[in-house]
Amino acid sequence: MLITALAYILLPTSLPAHEITAAVGTSLAPYIIQDSNSGIEIDIIKEALALKNHTLKLRYPSLKQVPILYKKNVVDAALTVTKDFGLDACLSDIVIQYQNFAISLTESNFTIKSLSDLANKKVIAFQNATTYLGDAYKKAVSAAAQYTEIEKQTLQVNRLFLERDDIVISDKKIFLYYKSKTTHITTDKPLTFPPIFPPSPYLVAFLDQKVCQDFNEGLRILKQTRK
Repeated sequence: MLITALAYILLPTSLPAHEITAAVGTSLAPYIIQDSNSGIEIDIIKEALALKNHTLKLRYPSLKQVPILYKKNVVDAALTVTKDFGLDACLSDIVIQYQNFAISLTESNFTIKSLSDLANKKVIAFQNATTYLGDAYKKAVSAAAQYTEIEKQTLQVNRLFLERDDIVISDKKIFLYYKSKTTHITTDKPLTFPPIFPPSPYLVAFLDQKVCQDFNEGLRILKQTRK
């Protein structure tokens, strides 16, 4: 693999590997796949760290616990965070961008053009969505008929197609991944994906500024090799 080969060229073999322990929320396939310690986001972070002779060890608490473990210095880094988390950290350059949508069954015939259109709807979102998506979103869902945040995003698929909720707030790739894995209920009804959210850039929070700088340099090298 080109990236692996590049790592051997760039790194002095005499330097000892430095293991970075990071907290990351439970699986958000295809970005984060806990069973294999892989996924789009995890692979990028692993490779960027490897280019500067660091290895990655992952812990998978709930999303709510990620900032807590970081603040208690239990881990060296926290993955998939934003500036809105207010962590005392060296925040990395942008690692990846998720794209969230207000997903509904097409047959519901909802007109969702802005956050205010979530009012009076039964909305289900991922855990910590009100932190990730900001104050305007938090205010909007306060007017929802029902608002729920859940850790296991597989349940979003179930609840939408069983019509227990009207709107699912989720990254499109994540929702469609779990939809493709759902076999115990029918999921063939057409869906509507109103683009009412801007892309969400995600970063890594590091306790150690030098590791943070190393990661950013590795990330830049990685991006150059993938152009």
